[in-house]
Amino acid sequence: MLRGDLNMGRVAKVWFFILLVLPCLREPQCLEAQTKLIESIPAKSFGWLPSYVAQEKGFLKAEGLDIIIPVIRSHVGMAALLSGEVHFANASSVMTAALQDAPVKAIVFYYDRLTWLFMAGPEIRSFADLRGKNIAITSYGGGMDLTTRQMLRTNGLLDKEYTLVPLGDDAQRMIALVEGRVAGGLFNPDTAAIAQSRLKGVKRLGFAGDMGRLPFSGLGTRNRFLAEHRETVKKFLRATLKALILLRDQPGQAAQVAEKVFSMDRKIALDAILNIKSSISSKDPGGFTEEGMRDWISTTAQATKRNPSDIKIEDIADLTLLREVQQEMGIACEGGYACRK
Repeated sequence: MLRGDLNMGRVAKVWFFILLVLPCLREPQCLEAQTKLIESIPAKSFGWLPSYVAQEKGFLKAEGLDIIIPVIRSHVGMAALLSGEVHFANASSVMTAALQDAPVKAIVFYYDRLTWLFMAGPEIRSFADLRGKNIAITSYGGGMDLTTRQMLRTNGLLDKEYTLVPLGDDAQRMIALVEGRVAGGLFNPDTAAIAQSRLKGVKRLGFAGDMGRLPFSGLGTRNRFLAEHRETVKKFLRATLKALILLRDQPGQAAQVAEKVFSMDRKIALDAILNIKSSISSKDPGGFTEEGMRDWISTTAQATKRNPSDIKIEDIADLTLLREVQQEMGIACEGGYACRK
């Protein structure tokens, strides 16, 4: 499964300084006494704003949690999670590992649909104008590649009617758009907001979230940690839900956090939040729909050579504690997977 791909010696070097500061981090009794946790995220990017809102607004502190949020590449973060050196990691990586029988599960999601926006250059007025054009993606075979193809197909374009160009991160793809080397592409909400504000003629053509629900940007943990530290996990989930609700219902306050954490212009941060607030469910914050998760499984299982119909949702995600916390907070979960009747 993952063993051949994970360099544990490298992980040990990455985390050596942390273990010097938190020498008893792996010991359950030390964890309970100090409630110090590590939440690994793959990038300090706008999609992870809820993590920083939970921290900056004091929601974690109010639960008695002291959490640090290092940025670690997904495969290294996954190795650190499996070894117990971090407590929470990117849900997508967690579920992919669970498909390969790793003892981990996703426990919460920030969004119940994709947050990418399709941005186009000045000469493009509709998706039909993209025929014969170059379209930017990060890389072949990734989530943005698949979503771009689906979005263009939904809007009447055949695969043979355009050319996908892998160009890397948002910055590189936006440069290509401005220079006219590509006619459009999917971008993260903060990049899209900056482009709309500062780049003449660059416009929003569509929203990936309109194609349906799909669990996006979340966190998972080890099965053992989930079983042995239920109350600690519930505290973490409670702080996370408070952050999601604030981001959805009080975008101005969330924009203040984005301004501080990402050094963004507050107005642009607010525009970006308004672009994605509909991706935070009003009836099931933190959760996902069965249909959405089934779509994720169908797409991801192909890469792991698994039959999607053989995969049970409970094998890769556990929302038991999320549902308990929602009920305690008075959130009436509706329409989500494993909602209480």
